[in-house]
Amino acid sequence: TRRSSRRDSQVTTTLGVENPHLALNVRAYERALLARRDRDLAWAQEKFRLATEWRDSFDGDGAVAPELVELLRKRKKKRPQRLVRREPLLSAESLRNAGKVLRGGFLYWKGLDKEGRPVIWNHSGGFDFRNLPAGGEDDFVRAVATLIEVGVLATAFGDDAEDDEGRLAYVECARGLSAANYPLGPAWRILKGVITGFIRGYPERGAVFLIAPTTFVNHLLFALATPILPKSLAQRVNLVDEDKARDQVAKLLGDHDRVPVFFGGTDTSHATLPRDLTTGDLDLVAMLRDLIKAKNHFHRHNKRELKHRAPPPPSSLSAHLSNC
Repeated sequence: TRRSSRRDSQVTTTLGVENPHLALNVRAYERALLARRDRDLAWAQEKFRLATEWRDSFDGDGAVAPELVELLRKRKKKRPQRLVRREPLLSAESLRNAGKVLRGGFLYWKGLDKEGRPVIWNHSGGFDFRNLPAGGEDDFVRAVATLIEVGVLATAFGDDAEDDEGRLAYVECARGLSAANYPLGPAWRILKGVITGFIRGYPERGAVFLIAPTTFVNHLLFALATPILPKSLAQRVNLVDEDKARDQVAKLLGDHDRVPVFFGGTDTSHATLPRDLTTGDLDLVAMLRDLIKAKNHFHRHNKRELKHRAPPPPSSLSAHLSNC
């Protein structure tokens, strides 16, 4: 409608800044910030400003890693001025350090859910936060921020980027999670740092958070985190018991055949992650390349399905539009 078109134009011009960060320079994401009736331009502007300032607050080299520049320009043929803004989370140093911190393979991006959203997998039982080196907590929080930034780029540079609102899915396998490896002080500081960064840097990105099988540690950390979580975000966290874990993961992914072996399924692909051949650290650029490939495959498949799908009867379509 004319009214909605005028509103979209307002969003683009009002929220847009000169040379915005790559992760924020997506029209569909800007529109998503105003998807609910209880939000207005002032609210969206503030969220956009905080997300920009959060990214600018990181120190270090701000030049985008050359291999990332090459990948993204091949994808969208971005003009050089679009890569002018300082991007500390996407620098070669930041990507390299994140790959080193997360080299254990307990936190990574892998595939999409049934809605086409990139899925970040967390094997929380594999981490040990005892005896972290000096600066270890901050290094871990920054590594997670860089990993999330990479996943967001997959939504911004896929073939369906113009319509992709940039939502993400989180699945945590808490099997083996022990209080012994999660001393409350370091564990809470790390969790708080990650949550604070996600709230400020990625508003409206998290679509679903699935944690299974839940342990005492999960319930304790969630109880501690609840006061700082926005209500809308807390409502998307699903703490799932062991007996329902496999079915819930299958429901999220849309296919029982895609359930990983660590959730009782048959998918063994998680055993092999992209790594630097020299250091053995996680290769985040290769991980992004795989996500974009998966996004494009999902887009082509769904596009064919929509093309061959019979249009709904007028009454059904009217009812659907009236509920949007």
